[in-house]
Amino acid sequence: MKNGPQKQRFFFNIRDGSNYIADTEGVLFPDVDAAITAGLYCGQGLFLKKLLNSRPKPGQWLEITCEAGKVVALLPIL
Repeated sequence: MKNGPQKQRFFFNIRDGSNYIADTEGVLFPDVDAAITAGLYCGQGLFLKKLLNSRPKPGQWLEITCEAGKVVALLPIL
């Protein structure tokens, strides 16, 4: 049996000025590019509206981090 590529866990945290909402579960992706692509979609989608329990406001950012806690992307929530 052949093993596929190792997936990595990425976290989609929200920054709003000094406020920070941490993603405590994360999502598995094959690489950082796949995580950033998903971030671009969810930055404007229903996932964040549900997570924020309101409409996204200007000045909010989606911060994508790897399992080690390193920020791999910072995307504006539009």
